[in-house]
Amino acid sequence: MRFLLSVDTEADFWKYIQNPFYSFSKIYQIKWRLNKIRGKFIYAKNRQGLKNLVTFFKENQIPATFNITGHLYLKSCNGWPHFNELKPKAKWFFKKNWYYWDPKSGYSEYPGLYLGDFIEKEMKNNPLFDLGIHGFAHECWPLEESKIVDSGIRAAKNAANKIGVSPVSCSSPFNITEDKSNPSVLYSALRKNGFKIIRYTGLEDFPKKMTHKFKVIPPFKRYGLTFVHVSSTFDGTSKPGRIKRILKDIEENANKRDKNAVYCLCCHDFTFKSLKNLKIILNTVLKLKKKGKIELINMRDLLKNGNED
Repeated sequence: MRFLLSVDTEADFWKYIQNPFYSFSKIYQIKWRLNKIRGKFIYAKNRQGLKNLVTFFKENQIPATFNITGHLYLKSCNGWPHFNELKPKAKWFFKKNWYYWDPKSGYSEYPGLYLGDFIEKEMKNNPLFDLGIHGFAHECWPLEESKIVDSGIRAAKNAANKIGVSPVSCSSPFNITEDKSNPSVLYSALRKNGFKIIRYTGLEDFPKKMTHKFKVIPPFKRYGLTFVHVSSTFDGTSKPGRIKRILKDIEENANKRDKNAVYCLCCHDFTFKSLKNLKIILNTVLKLKKKGKIELINMRDLLKNGNED
């Protein structure tokens, strides 16, 4: 079985962009605006989680895919718009969002909103790492119209290109990849902009029914892209019971010895000030690797074996 660790790299963006699952609540909108105000004084400095992960992966030679929010590829900016990207318009998005107050600044002032310096120095030339995209400003693209999605993907790609990174993989923020209202909107824009791989969690029906599906299966082709199905998710704050279930699931699937299957485990960067949960899981994964039951890969590795169009 192939094991793929997929890390959504958001730094401080998770504090600034509203969540579509809760955005219809007036209480949530008030809390979000207060959080945004606090953020100017308290947040926008959190890159330690990413540093901890990169150091740990290098020390243990663990491949990983970092799905990086596009703006984080930048070292500085003059505020919105950056690359002629369009603002979201879907019902989940209320007007004075991150785009409204995006500061003219750089990584010295807001190191949690700009990671370009760190990515360029510590990540982009390391063969362990595949560097993909995760929105431009953590937008929910599958709920938007095609021209907005296309502009956001182009902006994320352009930001990565500025520091010499050419992303081929994508994970959609909030794990919403395909919505019933317009199933192919994200895929069409990704293919148009040269992307090859998408992380997948199934069809949604926002906001009526949102149920992410988890599977351990081989990658498959649709819409001219390679789909990698999510198998499990966890965070640095996940409870011990959840971690035990994931360990059991990994071992059971590894014992099936399906060399085509991919176990795609997803997590975030921002909670990893403590690597306890990650180390527990990867300790088991490395033991299975020594036994020849698991091969560690990143997303880009999938293109090396005849999977690229």
